[in-house]
Amino acid sequence: MIYIISASAVLHRQRATGKDRLVSRITPLPYSDARPEVQRVYDRVERRYGRSLDPVMVTAHSTPIFDGYIAFESGMQHTAHLEQRLVELVSTKVAAMIGCAFCIDLGSFLSQERGVTERQILEMADYATSDAYTQRERLAFDYAIAMSGGRVEVADDLFQRLGQEFTTGELVELTAVIAWENYRSRFNMALGMDSHGFSDGRTCALPERAH
Repeated sequence: MIYIISASAVLHRQRATGKDRLVSRITPLPYSDARPEVQRVYDRVERRYGRSLDPVMVTAHSTPIFDGYIAFESGMQHTAHLEQRLVELVSTKVAAMIGCAFCIDLGSFLSQERGVTERQILEMADYATSDAYTQRERLAFDYAIAMSGGRVEVADDLFQRLGQEFTTGELVELTAVIAWENYRSRFNMALGMDSHGFSDGRTCALPERAH
């Protein structure tokens, strides 16, 4: 069975959940072809989001990568120290910087579920001068920027300021959140995964730079 789609095919649109969206470069692994434990994950995703998610179903082509992916996603959703509102806010900021349509769409939706305001979604690019954010949130964004460029460049001064605001456990989790969103966004963009319509009719963040 062939799952690879040519790059040109990504430019064609298909009907999915009633909306036009781009086709992933790798076809999601069908439910019928997935092992039972993967099918159970598919079922949980459907119950939570009301639809399937291409990144989950594409990752399912590799058993070890899928198992690690699901474990890390669970960790992001059940942080022991960092508040989930900040997890989603920072994840969406990273997605906007990298330009991942899927992550921006879902992240904006999940952020607002966690209590992030519309202003905070819309003013991410201008966070340094916006009064929509707390000092803690601005520091987290500074850290996200330092970690998400072509090179990781975290200045000692920035890390000292982070240490004054965040506990050790929070810093470990914040670092993991930023690194994980870099993985998600870059993986999804490389494979041409489009938004899934979670933010249709809602406030949604915008990409912060062209790619």
